[in-house]
Amino acid sequence: MESRYCLFENVYYDIARNTFVYHVHPLRRELPVFYERTGPIYSFPAEFVNLQPKRKKYAGSTLHMEARDEPPDPDEVRDLTGSYVLWEEVNEENWAHFLSDTLFPLFTVLYDFTQDISRVQEYQVLLADHCQKTYGIAGTLCPPSPNCSSSRLFEKYNLVFDNPVACWRDVKDTHSGGRKFLRFATLVAGGGNLATKPSEEENKANQGRSLLWWSFRQHIVGRVGGTMERPVEPKIVIVNKELGRRQIRNMQETYAAINNTFPCEVVMYTGGKLSAAEEIRLVSGATVYITPPGGISFSIPFLWRRCATILVSFNSYGKRKDGVGFVESDVLWRRLAFTRIFHYEAVSASDTDRKAPHMYIEPKEFVRFIQSIMSSEL
Repeated sequence: MESRYCLFENVYYDIARNTFVYHVHPLRRELPVFYERTGPIYSFPAEFVNLQPKRKKYAGSTLHMEARDEPPDPDEVRDLTGSYVLWEEVNEENWAHFLSDTLFPLFTVLYDFTQDISRVQEYQVLLADHCQKTYGIAGTLCPPSPNCSSSRLFEKYNLVFDNPVACWRDVKDTHSGGRKFLRFATLVAGGGNLATKPSEEENKANQGRSLLWWSFRQHIVGRVGGTMERPVEPKIVIVNKELGRRQIRNMQETYAAINNTFPCEVVMYTGGKLSAAEEIRLVSGATVYITPPGGISFSIPFLWRRCATILVSFNSYGKRKDGVGFVESDVLWRRLAFTRIFHYEAVSASDTDRKAPHMYIEPKEFVRFIQSIMSSEL
């Protein structure tokens, strides 16, 4: 089974057979459909469109593609003239996973085809069937109501897209108008982990997807009204974690010490209390950003170039050679290229959870640490 993503034009969906079909005139069958490194391909494999997500829980969601000698009867076709992307991976409850496993891969796929940031937002997301079962998403082609369980999901997708999210099942069941086929003027489908997998050249240069992350940053920050140019004045932004693991227990005391020392604006917010758009607007203008490690740090991609990012972690957490704790996301942050990562070793608040303990910061020492970073920019 092939695993790739592809842009289709004028492709038909056979509702009853759950199969995509495309028309190639018999006299044109000798022309290749597309080219690979191995040479021309004259037809799609039967299971070309693979919507299998990363999580094994939902493995096996595969759509089929087949050729037809004749196009469907126009009377049996309902035209969908917009631009759509059929997608499966959703982690709405976890901002870190939603950003890295869903939103950025979606942006990457569409950017690969459009090569124009402004055109990415033209697409409408069609969520595959399991999303409706798992998240109770209302099948609709308009934004869900504020009390709908999918409101937060819609708000996060809306960071990238102008058009609302819709359920694939609802589109094929209620928007077909009783027709046998749906014709998509433009449809992007596919999946697997190809969307974010760096090329061999990128891996050799240790670049990852840093340029795409910057385009992603500019696209979203521009849409939410954040800082698009280098901040003129210094600004320290601190994210405080009140629930779960990896909390900094004396964050209020540390914030007071920072606020009393530095004449610039110092802002502290609680992770999860702001909407995604509000948080992105806030952090986009930071020159110093302070965060615990893990999922709460996933606003780092929206910082400005050369913003000093201080990851506060515990020295046994990750057991890096230099003794400073880190998590897997730290590898991603260092490959973004446009942020400067600094590690601050906190003191463990407890030995009960060695994997991700709560932490204490020594305020005076931490202030000196920030001063050394800020003075290096002068």
